[in-house]
Amino acid sequence: METIEKIINLIKKYDNFLLVIHESPDGDTIATSLALEIALDKIGKNVTCVCKDVIPLPFTFLPNTKNIRHDFLVGDYDVIIVLDCGDLRRTGFPDRLKEFAKHKKNLINIDHHPKNDLHKVANLNLIDESAAAVSEIVFNLTRLLHIDLDKDMSTCFLTSLY
Repeated sequence: METIEKIINLIKKYDNFLLVIHESPDGDTIATSLALEIALDKIGKNVTCVCKDVIPLPFTFLPNTKNIRHDFLVGDYDVIIVLDCGDLRRTGFPDRLKEFAKHKKNLINIDHHPKNDLHKVANLNLIDESAAAVSEIVFNLTRLLHIDLDKDMSTCFLTSLY
């Protein structure tokens, strides 16, 4: 079974998702995480976005930025998805993510950068180095999940690409 099919199966199976935005966040990681949050919410999932750092002012216009948390409890989530971040340390939560991957085995790494240490820790890696932004990968994932694109998701995807 292909990686994307395994990810779709996890999304269908579980209800509680954490989306990790990397430290010193840029438009790709923020906007793509928010687009995925909106998409998963549309299919009835409980979704939280987390970022160790404050979201930079130029990106606060994006939907749901006020809901981004700065910490989390591992036990609250069935699946953790790290977006646009191949470096475990840059997640801001390396020890917790290692433990989660080891015990729950539902840590997903979605990225468009070359592989590095997060690739070794994640249980599933959806990597496309030909993608200009991680939003391209997530956009395709939402299409495979048959989630309709709306204004907020479109704004996020466009911001990510820009």
